Formats: sequence, C-alpha cells, structure tokens
Amino acid sequence: MISHSQLYNHSKSLKRKAKGDLSSEKALITKKRRTALGSAIQTDNPVGMIWDSQNYSCSYDSLFTILGDIWVYNPTKWTRNFKLMSSYAKKLGSGFEKVVSKEINLEDARNSVRRLLHYRSPIAFPDGTLGVDIGDLLLYMFTEKSIGKITYNCEHCGVRSTSASKITSLFSVTQQRLSTIQEYLDATAMKTKKCTCGHDAIKIYKYNSSVNFQAISLPPGSQEVKISKSISLCTDTNPIILPIRGVIYYGSGHFVISPTGEVWYHDGIETRRQCIREGYLVDYTENNLRLKGTKICVGVIYAL
Repeated sequence: MISHSQLYNHSKSLKRKAKGDLSSEKALITKKRRTALGSAIQTDNPVGMIWDSQNYSCSYDSLFTILGDIWVYNPTKWTRNFKLMSSYAKKLGSGFEKVVSKEINLEDARNSVRRLLHYRSPIAFPDGTLGVDIGDLLLYMFTEKSIGKITYNCEHCGVRSTSASKITSLFSVTQQRLSTIQEYLDATAMKTKKCTCGHDAIKIYKYNSSVNFQAISLPPGSQEVKISKSISLCTDTNPIILPIRGVIYYGSGHFVISPTGEVWYHDGIETRRQCIREGYLVDYTENNLRLKGTKICVGVIYAL
C-alpha cells in the first residue's frame, strides 16, 4: 500500500505531465477505427442527436451525444462499463448497439432511456416542453450503482474502517470555494478522519475495476469553477489521468472533444445531426471552457 503523501505527490507529477501533453502541437493523431453510429455521412466526425420539439430533449441530447462519441471508440468496453454505472446507462449502451445494427436510430435509443427515467421519476423527467435539469440526469445516470468504496486507514495504529459513502461515477461540486475541478477532487481526496487513537486516518479510494470515466456536475453556486482539461483520480494503487471528452452548457449546446484534441460543437436544435468543428483543445483555457457565448458550463465528462 502506498502512502497518502505518495499518492498526492504522484498525482501532482502526473497532472504536470498531462498538462504538457495537452499543450503539444496541433498535429492530429491517427484515429482508432470506430463504429459508425447511425449516420451514413459519418466519417471521423461525432454524430449528434436531433432535438425533439414536442418533448424537449436538450439535456438528453447533450449528454448522450457525448457518451455516444466515447462509446464508438470501443463499443465492447463501454457497453460493459455503462452496465456498471446504472440501469439507465446500461439501456443507453444497448441502444447504441441497436443503432449500429440498424434496428433503431439515435433518437430511438435516447427515447428508450427517457421512457425508463420518466417511469422512475415523472417529476424529474417530464414529457412535453418543461425540459429536464441536467443535474438530475447526471445524478440518475451515474449514481445508481457503486463502483468502489472509501476506506480510512490509520498509519499510526493500523486501524481500518469503511465509509458509508460509496464511490460512484459522478462527482458534484457543491459550492464555489476552489478554483478548478482538479482542486476540488484533490481537496476531497485529501480529507482525513479522526481515528479512535487520536491520529488522522487517511482516505483511500478502492475501485471495483479499472477507472476510466468520471462525470462532474456543476450546479448553481459552483459554476465559476474552471474546467480542468484532464483530471487525476486517486486510487489505492496509482493515480489515474482521465482526459476531458465533453462539456455541457446550460440551456442547450455542448462540446464533444475527441481523443485527438479536436473540439466539436453540437446543438440538437441548431446543428441537428451535425457536429461543427470549433478548433482544438489547446486553443482553450480552463477559464474560457466555462462559457459558450453566454451559456455557462453545468457538466463535464472525462473518459479514457
């Protein structure tokens, strides 16, 4: 078992390396072969979902388009991983498989998850023109199942205890106290608990399987936080670096960020199926990723 200080120092070292990697030149990396997700015109561009003008679908379109572009790079891996997050993410992964086999289209896949969410909570996920809070959608999609546990280890007396809190695929920034998403993750990981011996017990994150996904929710009161381009998550072995793959903005519209660092804009109302290339991630600062015009960031997706 590595010590808390080793985890912290290793995390800082990896973050510096990741920052350097993100600042490299804008040359495109050869893309992995992907599964085409329900569009005859798709080449290497992400494919977006078309907005439903009768049953408003902005939140679903934003999150599910990002998840779809993650899924296409490794359908087997992500179908399995979605099952570990929630029954709703599992349903979406199954829907993407049906899209590929041409049984349904992307909007059918979206609506199958939407119906399940509406059945579970018609108030949070209404039909019609009321719309859905992205915070509620993130909560249901990524907190139903635990992906690990938190333990507290006292290095002084050797006592270990397990926290009642479980690890899920969602981290919520509850208030504006620190500057960046990474700083919030670090502050949470560094929290200690007083042991019965009087010394501080350190927090250890024990994941059930490999860590390759993290959703971040930015509710009102936390939306001035800068958007880290990658994050480092502490585990009981080594810190894991996850690159940013999507940014969701309030109202409608989102960025899909490819593994090559290309940034694509999609809005199911404005661009419909098409994603528009806006540039490269290196062109954006952590601060200006907070906004798309006047729209403020309310959710971020990181995935490896």
